[in-house]
Amino acid sequence: MPTVLQFRRGTTSQNNSFTGAIGEITYDTDKDVLRVHDGSTAGGFSMVSAASTDTFTNKTLTSPNITTSIIPTSADGATIGSASKEFSDLFLADASTIQFGNDQEVQLIHTADTGLILKHTATGDDKPISLTLQTGETDIAASDVIGKIDFQAPDEATGTDAILVAAGIEAVSEGDFSSSNNATKLSFKTAASEAAAEKMSLSSAGNLTVSGDVSVGDDLTLVSDGSILSFGADSEITVTHDADVGLKFKHSATADDKPIVLTLQTGETDMAANDVIGALRFQAPDEGTGTDAILVAAAIEAVAEGDFSASSNATKISFKCGNSEAATEKAKIVGSTGKFHATPDSILLIKNSGGTTLKTVNGHAAI
Repeated sequence: MPTVLQFRRGTTSQNNSFTGAIGEITYDTDKDVLRVHDGSTAGGFSMVSAASTDTFTNKTLTSPNITTSIIPTSADGATIGSASKEFSDLFLADASTIQFGNDQEVQLIHTADTGLILKHTATGDDKPISLTLQTGETDIAASDVIGKIDFQAPDEATGTDAILVAAGIEAVSEGDFSSSNNATKLSFKTAASEAAAEKMSLSSAGNLTVSGDVSVGDDLTLVSDGSILSFGADSEITVTHDADVGLKFKHSATADDKPIVLTLQTGETDMAANDVIGALRFQAPDEGTGTDAILVAAAIEAVAEGDFSASSNATKISFKCGNSEAATEKAKIVGSTGKFHATPDSILLIKNSGGTTLKTVNGHAAI
């Protein structure tokens, strides 16, 4: 018979309470593993059994090199980290993806040296990608920010203003939320030498408010009949669409002597003789016969009579009409004399209220 070598043995509990000599080996009869002792540690150190290599419980892995996938035993069967033991950083390679759902239909995709793509992979109709920003607040009050997107260059070397939030879009409550109210505005923020501040907002009623001038790079369309453009803090000046007719300019104040005033201004800094200061021109540019028919047919112009100076702004009013031509001057009121002039080939007819001609004045006349 071969010689039998036996080690001290006992249950897991007995081994846990035993402190063996340095190099002593004991056998755990519950787990079928050997324990190596160091002369000071109760229970010693368990050796890994063949059966236990498939399952590690509460074991520490230091810089493990993993060459294949880490897979849970079943779908939705394991977490990475816990609420109290969180991982630190996560490093993913170029073009790596994070895939969500049993069908992996929503993906967060890295675009090398550019950014991230959030994609819905379903190819069916009406399958947009949806990103919802939710607050956990249980009592939304007026002016509470529900969600926001900020834009910043925090590594800008000049610091100070340069590293502040430069722009942002926020959803802001307009009042206390209730079972019948969730009025919210969208706030658009930009910065100059500051943290980004609101420069434009879209209210829950659909009103767009801009803190400065509006610049539109293309067409601006007001789609409803009777639409109104309002000007001023009190909105007292309005331009109203008159359906199928034109526009109405109105001063809405009801007090005495409140006319509507339309001023045509030039930005020219050196007015010379014959410079046009402003003009009203009349044209039918869509006339089907073209050529002369689509030229300016009539106009009223304010024209400088000479060089403007600190003591002179002499100006005439020129009345232009077309006749197989772009409209040309047919009559004028001369500012320096206050007289009305007709061109040589013009005839001035002075009529009474009944339409009867009282006097005919040929061209060159000045009244």
